[in-house]
Amino acid sequence: MWGWGAGAVIVILSFMIWGPLGFISIFAGLLMGFLGTHLIENRLARDKGIFTKLDGAKRNDAVQELVIGGWSFSQPSA
Repeated sequence: MWGWGAGAVIVILSFMIWGPLGFISIFAGLLMGFLGTHLIENRLARDKGIFTKLDGAKRNDAVQELVIGGWSFSQPSA
């Protein structure tokens, strides 16, 4: 989310500053969007101990006891 926002800001500011030559900044915006998303959401969040619901559940001792007891992380099929 933040990576795409930063990429959009780069593109908009480049068009405002350089006019039509700001077209080149679209590549920088896409690069910032993909790399920023990966860096911020995946790497930095995990380094701080912030996990998705599934990853957090897999690391929780109480949830592991339920899994050992037969519970599952996936929803049952109808």
